[in-house]
Amino acid sequence: MSAQYKTKLDTLGRTLDVTAYMNLFDKNPLTESTGNNVSNNTFNYNNGDVDFSLKNYYLKYDFNFPFEKLGLSLGTGGKYSITKAGDIGQYNFNTPDIAVFDSNVYSDRIDFDYTENNLAFYVEARKKFKKFNFTAGLRFEDFQIDRQATRSSGVPVENIKYTNTNFFPNASIMYTINDDMNVSGTYSRKIAQPDYNVLDPNNTSTFDQYNSSKGNLSLKPTFFDNYELKYTAFQFVSLGANYSVSKDNTRFVFNAEPGQLVSNQASQQFDKINIFSAYLSFPIPLDYFLKGKEEFQKRMNTMDKMNYIFVNINYVKSEIEGFDNPMKNDAIVNYSFQSQLILPWEITNTMSYFILPKGNWEIYRIDKPIQQFDISFNKDFLNKNLKVGLHCFDVFNANEVNALIAGQNLNTNFYQKNDSRTFRVSLTWNFGNLKLEKENTDINTDKKNTSGGLLK
Repeated sequence: MSAQYKTKLDTLGRTLDVTAYMNLFDKNPLTESTGNNVSNNTFNYNNGDVDFSLKNYYLKYDFNFPFEKLGLSLGTGGKYSITKAGDIGQYNFNTPDIAVFDSNVYSDRIDFDYTENNLAFYVEARKKFKKFNFTAGLRFEDFQIDRQATRSSGVPVENIKYTNTNFFPNASIMYTINDDMNVSGTYSRKIAQPDYNVLDPNNTSTFDQYNSSKGNLSLKPTFFDNYELKYTAFQFVSLGANYSVSKDNTRFVFNAEPGQLVSNQASQQFDKINIFSAYLSFPIPLDYFLKGKEEFQKRMNTMDKMNYIFVNINYVKSEIEGFDNPMKNDAIVNYSFQSQLILPWEITNTMSYFILPKGNWEIYRIDKPIQQFDISFNKDFLNKNLKVGLHCFDVFNANEVNALIAGQNLNTNFYQKNDSRTFRVSLTWNFGNLKLEKENTDINTDKKNTSGGLLK
């Protein structure tokens, strides 16, 4: 559930924006494997019973103070968020003496608890000077982290607590060529905590004498330095490039110790990963072709009434320092498309499609394209105060991963398929006459998701 409140504080354009969010999620997957011996007796192997819960809350506010005479705008805000994840895994491994799966009989139990408290504040100034727009900001982030894992098989309790307190600057400059075109450059420094699903020892139940899988409780946060240069035309066409330098970035790998036939599945941190990407985004204005130039120009300033297909093309080349990659380090290109169609009865249809083709991506070789198709229908009621939405994500349930993973002493063919088709009904009520904006990103407000695996 989420709620947003936005109001004008005075006639000078000062505004207050408050957003509250809550996400509660639970799952209880049960796995059972059975087999017969030479005497045709049935036994159970690798049984797992996992009880997972996630709670994620945040509250944030944003103030905006414009000073039109000075061509200056000041913004400030803050956020407090809490994330709690708990996972209890109970397992029977290769124990053929347990003939019938009994939920009260296990050979091992793993308890995982994760708590994250994040307090953040930012201040940002924007100044316009002739054809230039300057932005400078500073963000304060404080993380209180508590991770704990216990195991019934005699392994000592792991308990990691730490505090991250840092300041993160950002700066940008934009040059306006004319009313329709501009060029901008941006620098920002950010932090990302490792996701709970790469810390959790219960991230899978495929354990036996040849395979082990566990979360890495000691993973460090990742620090990013991001640089971007972008050209924008007519507010819709973008051509740009990004360069990101990350420290202690995490990747999913399979490793093996020398001379041992055991595959160890875990998330591993790399000292430094450099990623260069270039992108092109542009719309295909369907109204121009279907309704003519005059009707298209009428809708230019009301995007929510236009029919279009938006195309995004992204080129990515990565470099991992301190890692001997046995695969050729090629670049990869991915594509995405998003359309908006205005249907009869003022129903708005949006569709999106993403595809990552085959090729080498960082330490992975993608052997089958990764793709997903989503579709939504939205309609306004009661003088646009009520919006009703019907959504289906991954309509064809086609999002799956087929890859070769290059690890230490081991190359692994990896396949993962979650049931990713999701249906959703959304109801949005607007209590005021101000148009609600998308949540700003001056402070990271990434919602904790419930996915895991190789690529997210």
